[in-house]
Amino acid sequence: MKIESHSTRKNINQIILCVLMTSGIFLLTLVFDQKISEAKRTQESAIVSLKAHGKLDKAMESIDKYIQRCSTNVTYSWGYNEKGCIFTLMGEYTKAIYAFQESLRFSEGASDDFITLMNMGSLQHSLGDYADAISYYDEAIIRMDSNDPRIYWLKMHVAWSGFYLSRGDTMALKQVYKKAKPILHIIENRLNSFNKGKAYSLASKIAYQLGKYNNAIKLSKKYAKKKNSDSAKLSLATNLLYLKREEEANEAFRNVDRRNADKELLALWYWLKGDKVRAKSNLEEFPNNIEREKAWRLVRNDEILPYDMWKEARRQKWFIDLIGPLTTEYSNAATYRNNLGAAWNAKGNYDKAIEYYEKALNSDLKNYGEDHPNVATYRNNLGATWKAKGEYDKAIEYYEMALNSDLKNFGENHPKVATRWNNLGEVWRAKGKYDKAIGYYEKALNSDLKNFGENHPNIAAHQNNLGVAWNAKGEHDKAIEYLEKALKSDLKTFGENHSNVATYRNNLGTAFNAKGEYDKAIEYLEKSLSVIQVRLGDDHPYTKTLKTNLRLAKEEKPEQGADLKPDPAHTSVID
Repeated sequence: MKIESHSTRKNINQIILCVLMTSGIFLLTLVFDQKISEAKRTQESAIVSLKAHGKLDKAMESIDKYIQRCSTNVTYSWGYNEKGCIFTLMGEYTKAIYAFQESLRFSEGASDDFITLMNMGSLQHSLGDYADAISYYDEAIIRMDSNDPRIYWLKMHVAWSGFYLSRGDTMALKQVYKKAKPILHIIENRLNSFNKGKAYSLASKIAYQLGKYNNAIKLSKKYAKKKNSDSAKLSLATNLLYLKREEEANEAFRNVDRRNADKELLALWYWLKGDKVRAKSNLEEFPNNIEREKAWRLVRNDEILPYDMWKEARRQKWFIDLIGPLTTEYSNAATYRNNLGAAWNAKGNYDKAIEYYEKALNSDLKNYGEDHPNVATYRNNLGATWKAKGEYDKAIEYYEMALNSDLKNFGENHPKVATRWNNLGEVWRAKGKYDKAIGYYEKALNSDLKNFGENHPNIAAHQNNLGVAWNAKGEHDKAIEYLEKALKSDLKTFGENHSNVATYRNNLGTAFNAKGEYDKAIEYLEKSLSVIQVRLGDDHPYTKTLKTNLRLAKEEKPEQGADLKPDPAHTSVID
């Protein structure tokens, strides 16, 4: 999935990252078939058979003819689900997402649409959009029969997506493991060795991220023993290599028959060894760009150490170089360019970011035309970067193009459209046009209320944004009303020690300080700082901002305080 830039907290340059990656145990995105109707059993079975035997072009030709003849929502839904599965197997992920969305649109909440929800979750996980993957998996679980054994598969995959979403956040990872532990126990005792191996692999990766390396190695060895394959042994060797345990890694590698090991894992081994030539030669054994990309996603994502955006960007550049002259015709290359743009954006090199975003935009304009969701994403990201440069009118131009495109594709009540409105609100707020900003924030809030209901993090984020805008306008009571709603919602969702909760408390502190209620301001700011210090450390810019806000509030409490107001930290809605 594309990295999509959104407006971020004031004083914090934070990019919400969604990069194309998948774990080593998800070499192929799993796809599921909906039930075949009695009336069309022969035709539908033939399509499923073509797909199962790898005859994807013929399967696509057949499914297109099938959809043209559809006359009911049920058959349309089945047809588009199959089309999404075929696109997934072809490596045409953007087209697959569109097809699955069409399937869900026609299913209208039918009981068996959990199959399409599972497929969407699996695909979004493979593309690195873990938050969306979890949402689709959770929705599928709700609609499934509680006795369906696939429910354990889904719950484990919720944990996998949660793991990748939480890398680098120790507290969040502990919560993921706490929720996953009973599921892993069930899988270990009831399911087949393949799923047991995946459970051990997940547990080991969480242990690595939490710094429990000895436990992690033990679990990796269990995984290798359970799988009893050269690829599992090689996976253990690479994990040891990540931990700089070279002697043990080399010993484990000597037990690997390289003729039987996965080429992508061999590429990863050589990558970690610094031998880029041999890493590249293993990837080049794959026959085409689609297969190379599947392998490449493993090389990029089988890492057990905390994520490094810049390191990732350099790897993506290497992949673009690998696919060489086919880059302009290869649609997924635009995604890599977009992600490189996001990495440069995070480093503060906005001109370089714009260069890559424009390359991604031009590529997908050529491939898909004006009104494709990818094109809207790249324009949104260009808007965010121009905003970061302080070129607000340029940012508005790109944000409005992204909004208009997504309105055509999705209509008003879609999360992406709400995000576009939110981002326009952000840039108008940055321009000091608070009434205009509030108008956009309210549109975003009303849209997402229809999508998610009251108790969703997006709703809290919109309420926070409205609070910040009203505070900037000098309407402190109105600001406090919205900020208290945001805080109450996310306390219920995340508990005391979440960064959103800390941000909303900081913003309440600034609002009470502006109102002259210094004791309340100091109370909120101290609570906010206590959480952020633990999560981010003393040297993080956000921690420093909070310390400044608290110091200024304390200075203003006495009669002699100068008219200094702390800057509000600011959260944003994310896709």
